[in-house]
Amino acid sequence: MDLNNKKKISILQCFFKGKTVHCNHSGSCFKNAIQGLLKSFGLGFIIKSAVHFLTCMISKKKQQNLIQGFFQKDFYYLSLFFCSQTCLLKAIQCLLRFITQKESGFNSFLSGFLASYAAMYFYQNKTNLYNWRMLAYMRVIEGIYYQLVNRGYIQKKSFHFSLMYSVGSFLLSYSMFHESRIALPDVIKLYGTFQNLTPDEKIFHYVMLEKAQKKFEAQGLE
Repeated sequence: MDLNNKKKISILQCFFKGKTVHCNHSGSCFKNAIQGLLKSFGLGFIIKSAVHFLTCMISKKKQQNLIQGFFQKDFYYLSLFFCSQTCLLKAIQCLLRFITQKESGFNSFLSGFLASYAAMYFYQNKTNLYNWRMLAYMRVIEGIYYQLVNRGYIQKKSFHFSLMYSVGSFLLSYSMFHESRIALPDVIKLYGTFQNLTPDEKIFHYVMLEKAQKKFEAQGLE
């Protein structure tokens, strides 16, 4: 057995049974990746279930599909996306630490990119360019954030992530529901998938957008 094969086997053994000196998680790297997978799947399932329940309660026509929705494969796309991205991110990051024997920004970027790329195959709209831009934007913002933390400009706090997510979601939702003329077509398509509107609800939404458009034109804002 040559030296390269011995090194590969050693890395895999350490990954499944131990961790690097750069890892802060408890347990082995493999255990950490599996825990991330289960936690993210549960989070995605809870979010999707809550959205599904609320949309069914708001729309009487969808109430009959409350239980049936849980048996459709599309229902689990979000959970699969979350868990696959988290699991692969943790696994690749740890493997890169074993290979390079250091913690670096490049390792984080590469693991994030590869995990996002692979996880996109579990997402429904695989060819939607907006999804790729969203993932790239998230990685850039995350990189800037950690640079500010590492240089001591700000302290790392969990609510920072919630705040950034909330602001981003607010801006995208506002552009979709109130000023869709400034939103890109693939953004509108994505939010249309999330809305899961009935034909009557789509007509109502269209009418409200036309009303807002005429209001802007009357005020000379176009």
